[in-house]
Amino acid sequence: MGNQIMMPSPAWLISDRYEIQEPLGRGGMGTVHRGWDRVLARPVAVKVLPFALSADEAAASRLRREARAAARLNHPGIVSVFDAGVADGAPYLVMEHVEGHTLAEELSRGPITSDHAASIAASIAAALSVAHAAGVVHRDVKPSNVLLTPSGEVKVTDFGIARAVDDDTLTRPSGIVGSAPYLSPEQLRGEVADARSDIYALGVVLFQMLTGRLPFEADTAVAMAFKHLEEQPRQPAELEPGIPEALDAVVLRALAKDPADRFDSAGELVAALLPFMREADASAVASTAPPIRTSDEDTGELAETEAGAPARRPRWALLAVLALLAVTTWMVVMAIRSPEPAPAVDDPRPSTPNRAQRTEGSTSGGGPIEQPSPDREPDDAPGPDQQKDDAGEPGSSGSTPPPSPTEPPSPDPTSPEPSPSSPATPASPPPSPGTESALVQG
Repeated sequence: MGNQIMMPSPAWLISDRYEIQEPLGRGGMGTVHRGWDRVLARPVAVKVLPFALSADEAAASRLRREARAAARLNHPGIVSVFDAGVADGAPYLVMEHVEGHTLAEELSRGPITSDHAASIAASIAAALSVAHAAGVVHRDVKPSNVLLTPSGEVKVTDFGIARAVDDDTLTRPSGIVGSAPYLSPEQLRGEVADARSDIYALGVVLFQMLTGRLPFEADTAVAMAFKHLEEQPRQPAELEPGIPEALDAVVLRALAKDPADRFDSAGELVAALLPFMREADASAVASTAPPIRTSDEDTGELAETEAGAPARRPRWALLAVLALLAVTTWMVVMAIRSPEPAPAVDDPRPSTPNRAQRTEGSTSGGGPIEQPSPDREPDDAPGPDQQKDDAGEPGSSGSTPPPSPTEPPSPDPTSPEPSPSSPATPASPPPSPGTESALVQG
């Protein structure tokens, strides 16, 4: 009685709120019924799960936990979960009612075009990306869990249900819990499933949409599991020649045996599928996909980009751009700073008057008379012979004060440099005969 599904009576009412109507579909995880919410007066879908879940307290607790996690997911590509409980010994989930049909029904009519398949797969990946960011792994991605609406929307359902029923009380004769054609190698080995397990299952779904066939086919679930573990899938283009080679590569990467060889995230898979979609579909999917977070190859730092943009940002490329920007900025600054040649003009700085000029100003009463230094004789004082000669020359008048001890005379810029062999002399020209005469008289 482990997998027995409790069938509701025709007039079944659960929790005094939800009317259970005709079944919409059956599967290994339970039966979905059309329902009616009397409180909110709206249609709902009610999924009645295996009876064994209510008999096992751990399984029932896991179902409630997974239902709460799924109820927190908010994305247009995810079927919303409204309520969960147990009625007449049967666990149930109340979900958003979606008009349309499943992807499994769509594939029963054969393969679909490459652009349409890429669009559906990208929509599924965008929904998975939101769930993975919230810590929810689907674990049972397959066509019967994908709904297509009449308006073209793609919605994924049954998040967390596979984990809720994955218990020893529900093991099947084959020893495999879930849908064998879509299980990843690590799930078949009994390892913990993560986001990359969902990417593998989506790779199987994409292969099936493009070719109308599964990548591995076998008569039993065990044989199917062996092929997933050991065999390599054929290229989709070998079965459908019109499939682009680059899209082939996307499918095969999603189906890699080693999780490390697959896409790092569902968002990265979205970006890889966008080039194969119609422009309108690509824009619609990209607008619902969250930013892609991947590890930078050089630095190990997380790089965040929008879906459709390159996720990798190599460090050398960033450095090259910064170097080019720096060189360009330097050239612009140098061009602005370089003035046009200006015509030569006289030095506008005021020249320092030489000794003769200061003397003339003193004798004419234009300024204070400087006093000679009492410690040493000025370097340019004339010798005795020169004083005698100058004393008899006419034209000497007034007295010329020696230079101020606190303000040494400024050298004249036009005077020649002193020769190395001669003692250093001031750069100003020798005093006029009249000035020397005035010094002698003083």
